[in-house]
Amino acid sequence: MSLAALIAQYKHPPVTPVTLVTTPVLPLQASPTLTVTPVTRVTPQNGEGQKQRQKPDALLMDIAVMLQANPGQLHALLSTDDIQDIADGANNRAYMLDYFRLMRADGKLPVCTTPLPAKATEPT
Repeated sequence: MSLAALIAQYKHPPVTPVTLVTTPVLPLQASPTLTVTPVTRVTPQNGEGQKQRQKPDALLMDIAVMLQANPGQLHALLSTDDIQDIADGANNRAYMLDYFRLMRADGKLPVCTTPLPAKATEPT
């Protein structure tokens, strides 16, 4: 079959030209502005936003008294990173209390039957 015959056989009907319809231009709405606040690193020189350091042992003693648990067991359930986070103020008392309550619900933290010392005081 020749090239001319193939073109004639598979030729599509001609396409009629299309007239373009333009839509009216609408006024643009003001786009919302996005304000970006730069992040300032907290360093000892610019102490703004620096959290108060706390003693992990005092916090664990307070939580142990509240939960009637052994402070040594609480300390054993935490990693060194967790202890450092407590000291840096990243993990507060409420967070740690919830954490140890979940540990008790999972059976990983038994109730202490020996009397505990009086509640430790917060450092001033």
